[in-house]
Amino acid sequence: MSEENRDVHVTIVGAGIAGLTAALHLAQRGYKVSLYEQKPYLGGNLGSQEDHGTYYDVFCHMFGTWYKNFWHLVEDDLGLERAAHFTPRTSLKYLQKGEFPQFTQLTNSGSLRDQAGNLFSGIEPPADMLLWSYALIDLLTQRFYPDDLLSRYSVNGFMASRPYATNGSAALQDAILMTIWSVHSDLTSAASYQDFIKYGFRHPTPTLWLLKGSSYDEIIKPLQTRLEQLGCEITTNVSITDVMLAQNKVERIRLCSKNGTPQDLPIDRLLLAVSPKTLGDLVMTGTAPQRITDHLPHLTELRRLQAESIPVVTLYFTRTIPDIPTEPVALRGSRYDLSFTDISQAWGNDPRMKGRTVLCVAASDFYALPSFDPKEDGFAMLRELNGYLPFRLGKFWGNPDSDIDWDMSRSQSNSDNTLFINEVGSEEWRPKATYARIPNLFFAGDFCKTTINMATVEAAVMSGLKAAQALWRKAPLGKPIEIIEPDVYPESLILALKLFMAPYAYGAKAWSLASDVPSLMMKGELARSGANLQDMIGLPYAFALDWWKTLWALTQELLPKMKNP
Repeated sequence: MSEENRDVHVTIVGAGIAGLTAALHLAQRGYKVSLYEQKPYLGGNLGSQEDHGTYYDVFCHMFGTWYKNFWHLVEDDLGLERAAHFTPRTSLKYLQKGEFPQFTQLTNSGSLRDQAGNLFSGIEPPADMLLWSYALIDLLTQRFYPDDLLSRYSVNGFMASRPYATNGSAALQDAILMTIWSVHSDLTSAASYQDFIKYGFRHPTPTLWLLKGSSYDEIIKPLQTRLEQLGCEITTNVSITDVMLAQNKVERIRLCSKNGTPQDLPIDRLLLAVSPKTLGDLVMTGTAPQRITDHLPHLTELRRLQAESIPVVTLYFTRTIPDIPTEPVALRGSRYDLSFTDISQAWGNDPRMKGRTVLCVAASDFYALPSFDPKEDGFAMLRELNGYLPFRLGKFWGNPDSDIDWDMSRSQSNSDNTLFINEVGSEEWRPKATYARIPNLFFAGDFCKTTINMATVEAAVMSGLKAAQALWRKAPLGKPIEIIEPDVYPESLILALKLFMAPYAYGAKAWSLASDVPSLMMKGELARSGANLQDMIGLPYAFALDWWKTLWALTQELLPKMKNP
């Protein structure tokens, strides 16, 4: 590789996991790397905020087994042993109000071996559970075309278009999306969600991994230490306000320190790993005709991308709350769409958690919260939580007549740590890692285009790798930057599985329709009972059409392989 590229200086703005990943791989190869972060801490959504020596994670993250690039970063680049820093969980728990301590659970949702147990888990009636599973298999067999308007539909739109779908199966899918991504199924892109499902389906167990400590201690601190060892310059509490071009290249950027002092910084290579909103603003800064949007006009569409806050309360009790499971728990039917994880059981060696329960409580429905004050919103979340779990709350945040250690507990609005929303149509507005028209500019972040698509830690890591790889290709130094693409089951196997499950799925739909008719008639809802009967009449025809279309698709998939074994 050309030694002259050792003088290449890469400026990275944004020290979330995407920016950190890019910085590490470029610094490993000998590039000069400077990293700038607006916040006082590194990691972005994967970061931790320090308060009097205690680290509070921005979010309680769940890491999928199929996150190959993330695990490569952890185990190979940082040399961390997975079992020493992460703990596996094979299920997600659900709790209905008034039923504590009776939890239902969804075990290794992509695993065929666990499907029978999930059918009778009690989360939804068995028929609805079967139809939810079948809908996921069906979704995997669909083909989406970016230039086809009819391919742009939501997860709920997909469910509504399936003749076998029920309200129960659709409700479960909506609950899962709200718990994990803070977005309802009628807004979530079916095309993006398909990618997440097919990768998780290939590596279903364990369902997820939790950290054994704070994000800072387990991931960010080792990553920061390694970057500093490699000579990476890291500056926090500084934000970017302008990007200025000259002769079709980024010439300089303007940074602003916490005290408001601006500084113009000359640029050799620039990698922007900032939020969708920040990037949408930056591409329009500067003076025509040397703005980013003058060269890449489609990037004005970045303003269409949406991101939401997920408020979090780290709740320290003064005692142990018995019967709390080790798995993440979603509270079915809760206001604010609450979920929690008992981090005191995951972080077993933390002395501050000894002898008491510590929950990380998240509110996926930010819009339902009553105010902009973190403590007021946090207390509203705790009031709702108290309807599901038995503990003394008190009448206000800080009330000493409670089971809560208010000095250790913390409420975070996370208004400056938003999660990208995979809305319908968002695929076409997302930026690539780089563009030929501005050759020294690169983009990274979980909203950038990758093969992952759905907003995850893995998507962020891959985007950082793609940006670093694009830069390396233009100015090679050291060994090539490799990206591990997720593996999936062959389409023929998925189609065969759908064929096998189809009779059971349509049978479950018929059972669901028939069992609802008597209760609807007793309630006097004759129109709805009549609609059920009408659907039952058409169901055999819908099944036959679905089955034959699937068989045809399977045949088309297998024929070329039979001709050329």
